Amino acid sequence: MYYPGQGGHHHHHHHHSGEYQQGYQQFPQQGYPQQPYNQYPTQPIPVVTNVGYGQPQVFYNCTIRSYTNPNHYLFVSNDGVRGLGQDYDIRTHPNVEERNKFIIEHLGNGLCIIKHQMSGQYLFVANDGSKGYGSDYDVRSHPYAEERNKVYVLKTQTPGVWAIQSTACNQYIFCSNDGVNGYGADFDVRSHPHIEDRNMWFIDGFMY
Repeated sequence: MYYPGQGGHHHHHHHHSGEYQQGYQQFPQQGYPQQPYNQYPTQPIPVVTNVGYGQPQVFYNCTIRSYTNPNHYLFVSNDGVRGLGQDYDIRTHPNVEERNKFIIEHLGNGLCIIKHQMSGQYLFVANDGSKGYGSDYDVRSHPYAEERNKVYVLKTQTPGVWAIQSTACNQYIFCSNDGVNGYGADFDVRSHPHIEDRNMWFIDGFMY
């Protein structure tokens, strides 16, 4: 997978090169460069393996809460409600419970794998459009270790508040707090390309 502007070794002056600007112009909606979420310009890393990252740092018992609805926790619906095949649905709810806990493996430079602690399944964006809603992709968990499980957990202007961007489609994971496609009191979690506050999450127990 090739990202425009890749391979600058994160030196700031590469952002002003004509080649990078030209590459960026082709993908104006893709969130690259990753602003306004980042406090500093950064170049996306090519997502291949964790070679060059050293040992990943692993954070256990993380909880991920919606910035717009801070009492709502991200959770994996591992009772199979509204899942797909072996996949479980991912939503938010106000209940404090074990299903809210995630393991976040930080490979370096914000590149992460988010795993559900109870079920062992991986969070991923279903960029094949299965169970999508309009142009949004569904966010679910599945048992497969795939490249598309990798996300960028991006710093925002507010410490402790993050945006989560899929490496597979560059879309942001957001909490659909309008109740559209909802399930009871739960909010649906999907991905979309729009920059907005619903993309932002408090992540308790994680930092870099």
